[in-house]
Amino acid sequence: MEELPPLGPQQWAVVAANRRSWAGTVGELFMVAQATVLDEPPIDVAPWARWCRRRRWAGVLGEVRRDLQFEVWAEDSRMREAAAALDQAEKKRQSAAAAREAAENLTATCRMYEMVAALDDEALAVFEEAVDSGPSLEEALRLARGIE
Repeated sequence: MEELPPLGPQQWAVVAANRRSWAGTVGELFMVAQATVLDEPPIDVAPWARWCRRRRWAGVLGEVRRDLQFEVWAEDSRMREAAAALDQAEKKRQSAAAAREAAENLTATCRMYEMVAALDDEALAVFEEAVDSGPSLEEALRLARGIE
């Protein structure tokens, strides 16, 4: 505001009326306005300047608040996505652990059936008879191997 000359209301009216069609410099337009309406007391532009400054910073504050609102939304959205990904990862980890346990059990069962397949005919008959009477497969295999 310091670069504007102190103009009165009628002088500002001259500036406003001629601003679009003026071919000279802005400074020359101000001098013409001052010469057109002589000795007019200037308008105190300090309150207007203060209002403009406050308005400007209120606008900046509004922009920052909008940016903040977006970032809060983005953070919340990404946290929900991360929580869902962690939940999915935990379910897959549990599924993998169950598959590992099943594979370990089947490995043990496979070894036991390899031992059963290696029994001679007499021991295999004892094994089958023991299985039919109710003991566990491991106990039936021990009985069958006891006669070998």
